Amino acid sequence: MKRIVNNGNELLWADGESNEKSIEMIWANLSGKNIYGVLYYMYLESLAIQGLRSGTIELFEDDKLIESTEIRFNDGTQQTPRYQKHISCYK
Repeated sequence: MKRIVNNGNELLWADGESNEKSIEMIWANLSGKNIYGVLYYMYLESLAIQGLRSGTIELFEDDKLIESTEIRFNDGTQQTPRYQKHISCYK
């Protein structure tokens, strides 16, 4: 089983090979490996609506930490601001 955790709260999880591939792709998007620039910031904005918050995001496989990164929203709130220029991601 693979899962993505944001500040200790589970955002997504998947069990089974085909579903786990989806989690890997979403992780690559979240960590800025697949998408970048304005598209990346738009992606983060869309996930903030679904619960993504500023802080640590982690990828787990069978309860073992595989990878971790930080997402910070520079306006001081826990949610993403309206404009992409205020968002930055630190790896």
